[in-house]
Amino acid sequence: MKSKYSLAFIQLLFCGLSYSQPVLTGATINPVVGDMFYTVSSIYPGSEGSAGANINWNFSSLFSGIIDTSEVIAVSATPYAATFPSASFSIHPVSSSTYDFFKASSDSLVILGTQNTTGTTIYTNPFKISKYPYAFNTGYTENFYATITGTSPGTESGTLVSLADGYEDLQLPYGTLNNVLRVKMVLTFYETTSASTDTITETIYQWYLPGVHQAVLYMGSATASSLTYNFCSYLNEASLGINDLNAGTDFSNLFPNPSGEFSTLTYSLSNNTPVKIAILNSLGEVVYSTNEETMSPGFYSEELDVRGLKKGIYFLNIQTAKAIETKKLIVE
Repeated sequence: MKSKYSLAFIQLLFCGLSYSQPVLTGATINPVVGDMFYTVSSIYPGSEGSAGANINWNFSSLFSGIIDTSEVIAVSATPYAATFPSASFSIHPVSSSTYDFFKASSDSLVILGTQNTTGTTIYTNPFKISKYPYAFNTGYTENFYATITGTSPGTESGTLVSLADGYEDLQLPYGTLNNVLRVKMVLTFYETTSASTDTITETIYQWYLPGVHQAVLYMGSATASSLTYNFCSYLNEASLGINDLNAGTDFSNLFPNPSGEFSTLTYSLSNNTPVKIAILNSLGEVVYSTNEETMSPGFYSEELDVRGLKKGIYFLNIQTAKAIETKKLIVE
């Protein structure tokens, strides 16, 4: 069902809208085969911002540097499938020879190890990168141990302390993300080789938006051998299913997402344009579509009935005269 609202009504609607606290689950956060992540390297802004409830983190002025692409692929598609037979998938930065292997379930995301042309790290006591459900003011501690083979053989052991320490709004260079959860992780590594034993401490802050299968913002510091360096990177809008705002719609939102019954798409148009909406499954097959209709400038709402769709990830296309804007839709 499509409806058009006045600008004043939309402003009142969003001014009065209250977001519940975000909760991370395996269905909304774990990567899946086929995901592509485009990570923008940036300059550490000097502070990670405050912890707490209802925080507005403003990182809208982050520097945009080199974009690195990572793909989530099936274990069988890697050169090292035999080493990690129990892995659910591998994340592979396309510009390198490294493959990271993970085990995903409804209650956690576990790293099993990593392998490249110079060596292999296998966690004989693996640790959880994420533990679900994960909400504000919850946390956990994990110990880990790994054996390292290759050009620099040795062992790696340590402790991970994780805490979800804040939530609400995150401003990035391309816009504001609502209902974001920040997770603080402190990792202490002890790496032992035949030559030395090194202690490395990393303090990492990650901001998660439910429905996006990777941290949308990642920053912090690492200390090794009395030397400290800072780092910062964020996902670009293509990783979130957000296109250039001039691509056809000036604003669009899909809520709730994930959904098992109905999801409402709201969007605005600044020009007269033909509009067609379609939902595609992971194979690219159209499972829902509207007739193309020429629409005038204004705000619109389209209620989508997803009760007949199987659980999984879908892609919602909003096609205008200028371009196609794509959003990820999760049916659960």
